Amino acid sequence: MTDVLKKAAQSTTSIIEDALHATMLLQGLDLGIDTRSRVNSIGVLNDPRGYRAALIGAREMIDRAINTHDQTAWPNESDYHAV
Repeated sequence: MTDVLKKAAQSTTSIIEDALHATMLLQGLDLGIDTRSRVNSIGVLNDPRGYRAALIGAREMIDRAINTHDQTAWPNESDYHAV
């Protein structure tokens, strides 16, 4: 396997892990149709700080995944043929 393919495979693993982490943080926000568990009787978030922290954490993971993607030298056809 060429270095380009090895590095692309490592980047792929990192991107997927960061995306999954972001997804887990967002899923923890309980974004289902039933809002009763996340808002009070007036319609205000029960835990605005927790929501913000989860959103920021997810954004950081997404930004990291995008940065990894952008910094990766993705393989081309000749890299695959060299295997």
